[in-house]
Amino acid sequence: MNGMRQTGNGQRNRGPDQQGRNPFGNFNLSRGMIVFLIMLGIILLPWLLSLMAGGKRFQVPYTTFRRQLEADNVQRIVVQGEKISGTFRDPSQVGPVQQGDTVPQTFITYLPSFGDGELLSLLESKNVEVVTQPASDRNW
Repeated sequence: MNGMRQTGNGQRNRGPDQQGRNPFGNFNLSRGMIVFLIMLGIILLPWLLSLMAGGKRFQVPYTTFRRQLEADNVQRIVVQGEKISGTFRDPSQVGPVQQGDTVPQTFITYLPSFGDGELLSLLESKNVEVVTQPASDRNW
């Protein structure tokens, strides 16, 4: 009966057949293995999501970011340590950063090591939404 046995009330029941064979072959997962796989998934999920999200952003030079900010083409930024990720209002205004590149709406750039004392006042004057986050301590 293909690994299914019939109970007394006419219903079919999955489980070992009459010879004691498992209908699922030798595929037995212990509870410990299931818990391990779930925990592994929980641990890897944020990393995988960051990889997928990271592929959608385009790294632009800081000078390009500043020019676009001055041209009122930056809508929103998220500052995390020295990393700035943001959204252009109109990516077509940016133009190709390198030969053949098309610029998506979201971008990443980095503050220069010497800083930029005028950045906050420029962001405020252009009504750019600014979100700050703590610097990430994760190295993976």
